[in-house]
Amino acid sequence: MADFSMILAAAVHDMKNSLSLMMGSIEEIAEELEHATDEQKRKINSLHYEANRLNTSMVHILSLYRAQELTLPINLDEHYLIDLFNDIQTANAPYLRMRGITLEIDVPSDLSAYLDYDLTFVLLNDMVINAMRYCRSRIRLHGSIDGQYTLIQVDDDGPGYPQAMLDSAEMDMQQVELSSGRTGLGIYFARMIAEAHEIHGHNGKIALQNAGDFNGSQFSLWLPR
Repeated sequence: MADFSMILAAAVHDMKNSLSLMMGSIEEIAEELEHATDEQKRKINSLHYEANRLNTSMVHILSLYRAQELTLPINLDEHYLIDLFNDIQTANAPYLRMRGITLEIDVPSDLSAYLDYDLTFVLLNDMVINAMRYCRSRIRLHGSIDGQYTLIQVDDDGPGYPQAMLDSAEMDMQQVELSSGRTGLGIYFARMIAEAHEIHGHNGKIALQNAGDFNGSQFSLWLPR
């Protein structure tokens, strides 16, 4: 008989695929609702936002399972950050429009990094989803070179991270509080993915702080070059 964790992982994978199809259908419906009322548009965009959050959670679960089984694939290749940032902006466009949030992109067009595109997309998209939930009106994706690392930052103009979230950046999986609304699971996932990026003996890393030009929360990701 198959191990229960393997069965659960397979079920989560199927649910993730179904969610992806659902999100595609929601986007198609949203484009067809030209004459919908503001309330109808709000509901469809909120549905897309929640489906996006749930899809990200499914990826977290699958990645944690694969990491535990030592089968988490990291496919490093060179990618331009502008393409990654644009994909994140496109994925969240419906909710950004509904909330009147501006997502600014601040990165040189020729800045590239060696990264696992899919996992880094999910990591950063999760941070943007969190920022959309708590910001007032502005989010910024920033990319630059910081010594031997490529630095990627997500800033927002919200109230900042609560202390529990700041503390969660250093938590082990056993310390993640699943009974609270903001579990820290996304931060644990981000740290796990960052550290899995290794080049020339250097590993990726993350940091959370309440700072930046917007005086809100700031998530920082360093990936080795």
